[in-house]
Amino acid sequence: MLEAAPHEKKHVKIGFLSLPILWANLLFGFLAVAGQVGQNVSLPLWVDSTNSMPGELKVDSYFVVSFASLSFVIIFGLGTLFLIVFKPGTIGETERKFPQKLLAQVGICDGLNGLLVVFASSGKRTAPYLQAILGNFIIPLTILFRFAILKKKPTLIKLICGILVVVGLFICLLPTIFPSIGHSSSGSSGGATGVGKVLWPMCFMLGFVPAAVMNVIEEKKS
Repeated sequence: MLEAAPHEKKHVKIGFLSLPILWANLLFGFLAVAGQVGQNVSLPLWVDSTNSMPGELKVDSYFVVSFASLSFVIIFGLGTLFLIVFKPGTIGETERKFPQKLLAQVGICDGLNGLLVVFASSGKRTAPYLQAILGNFIIPLTILFRFAILKKKPTLIKLICGILVVVGLFICLLPTIFPSIGHSSSGSSGGATGVGKVLWPMCFMLGFVPAAVMNVIEEKKS
């Protein structure tokens, strides 16, 4: 449970710990970056690792989605059960009365994000070097949906950063859209060939649309 420590407004209480806001931001920032990097590195390697031998398909996108979904249910379910049993009252009325309609929307968006990203994350579809870059597409999307759904205008700095991310993504995608610009062939850089070389990265990017909507919905009720 995350809450402001009563003894000082500039502190954040995380369970039994009380951290200054600066250190809390650094901690959550590190966890977010480490999690995204870990996913971007491990997911394509995991999908392709056991598929290198012809005719011996062992791991596919269906397994990755199913395994990840089941893991989330078990891990967070056990965590919730632990809080209910050993720390009664930690899960307050706000969490208990969370609107089921919004909860369903979050679940649908999370599922769509997983399906689109995982199915496009094979190194034979979306080049691994592109995946870490395209994941940043969620930044301008979040700014856009926060304005559309929550009516929250971004600050000038956030708007400029969002525009720079879009420009950077366009520049990074130029060699994929126009192969004559790039110096490396698809065989050395990975990814699909032909029309799939453009469609699969686009599918990967579209996977972050429901992810951004999910984040905004969660913020709406936070």
